[in-house]
Amino acid sequence: MQILLAPDKFKGTLTAGEIARAMERGVEAAGLDAGCTLLPIADGGEGTLDVLGQEGPAALLPDGSFIVEMAATFAGASPTKEGSLRRSSFEAGRLIAQGLASRDASSVVVAVGGTLSTDGGTGAAAACGWSFLDRRGRVLDGGGGRLSELAEIVPPRRPTAKLPVIGACDVDVPLTGPRGSARMFGAQKGATDEEIAILEEGLLNLEERMRLDLGYLTSERSHQGAGGGMGAGLGAFFGARLENGFDFVAERIGLAEALSSADLVVTGEGRVDAQSLAGKAPVRLASLARELGVPCLAIGGTVELSPEELGSAGFAAAAGLGIGSPANLVSEAMARLLEGWFAP
Repeated sequence: MQILLAPDKFKGTLTAGEIARAMERGVEAAGLDAGCTLLPIADGGEGTLDVLGQEGPAALLPDGSFIVEMAATFAGASPTKEGSLRRSSFEAGRLIAQGLASRDASSVVVAVGGTLSTDGGTGAAAACGWSFLDRRGRVLDGGGGRLSELAEIVPPRRPTAKLPVIGACDVDVPLTGPRGSARMFGAQKGATDEEIAILEEGLLNLEERMRLDLGYLTSERSHQGAGGGMGAGLGAFFGARLENGFDFVAERIGLAEALSSADLVVTGEGRVDAQSLAGKAPVRLASLARELGVPCLAIGGTVELSPEELGSAGFAAAAGLGIGSPANLVSEAMARLLEGWFAP
């Protein structure tokens, strides 16, 4: 039997590679006569460059892709200590500009997941020469908190993108609305209910300014709310093509080949919940496994989906962790899950 161990990271706790190794120890503890293939995965969020064998926040891959990992630009930042209204994608934009100016790059790829900003990509665009003005013609400060004051979007004098730009998105959600960037992800970025309302108002105004000033309609495009609205910003300001981040990573790590020879797949992430269903890596992997008739199991720091939801997502079974050493718990949960799966 061949088991493919392909987890995503447990954010803030363990990398995808560490989890895969802990899973392997769980296979050994279960006493199975099985070979293991360790293939950590990512979906455009935190740890994407690590899975690709690079260090963040930006790197040039051998194929000429200059990748900016937005999550890494917020390394050390805390959702509870920095104001959610002022956090900006400016640093990501500075790195995008670096990639666009590189003589060795053939494209610039932005891994948009895991960002702490909710500014619709305006900070990144500002770093590349765009201006965002209020009704008096004054430049707005960074962050999403003042986007409701936005009255005009002014493009740079020179075109922003001289190379193709790709947005590798971890979720497919709209820019605004109940499932939009602010309302869906604001709380986990440390925003209060009042701040979420302010951010939503700002993104609604930005959406309208994109339509009026640039002819860009977010309602006709996917992945617009990814990365605090960075998906929309990449499309509107950089002419980017947006795609599923998991697909981007899977192609580069040889997932299809590994999956074709697997008899069982085990994946996981820190929280297996409703947000996982919006296109996160484990659910995408479970879907691919189901198409091939390969059972897929999941381990999460927490598992908040019902058995019915897990089944619909493609998981044959799942296990959550308790309190203790995370790596040890992953191994224990893995052994428990396999013992239950193979029990007569």
